[in-house]
Amino acid sequence: MSREIKFRAWDKKRKIMYTVDNIDFCKGLINVFEPEDIASYCSGNIERPLKEVLLMQYTSLKDEKGVEGYHQDITEDSNGDRYEVAWDEDDATYYLRAIGLNVCDKELRAIKEQRIIGNIHQHPELLKK
Repeated sequence: MSREIKFRAWDKKRKIMYTVDNIDFCKGLINVFEPEDIASYCSGNIERPLKEVLLMQYTSLKDEKGVEGYHQDITEDSNGDRYEVAWDEDDATYYLRAIGLNVCDKELRAIKEQRIIGNIHQHPELLKK
C-alpha cells in the first residue's frame, strides 16, 4: 500500500492557503493553484517563492466526514475537545496535540473519529479553548 504524498501551502504575506502542484527545492519555488474564491481574476497555476510559504504535508488520514488531514489542522472530538495535528521530531510521526489543560495527546489515527474544524493559520482563534 503506497502513501499519497501531497502538500498545501500557507502564503505568509498574502494570508492565502494554496493547493501545491509542484515543489522545486533547487530553484526555491513552488507552483500552486489559486484558491477558488480568487480564481476569477487569477488564472489557475501560479509560482510562489518557497521562502514565502509554509508547507503542510497531508497525513494520509481523513476525519469522520472524509476531510483530508494536514499538518497544523485543528480537530474536535465529540466532547468538544480540540487537538492540533502536530509532528513529533523524536518519533518521526504525526500525532494529535491536545489544546487545553485537561486533555491528553492522542495518536493520529484518532482523527478518524473527529472532525477537522480549521487550521492554525486561517483560524488561530481555534487554538484558544
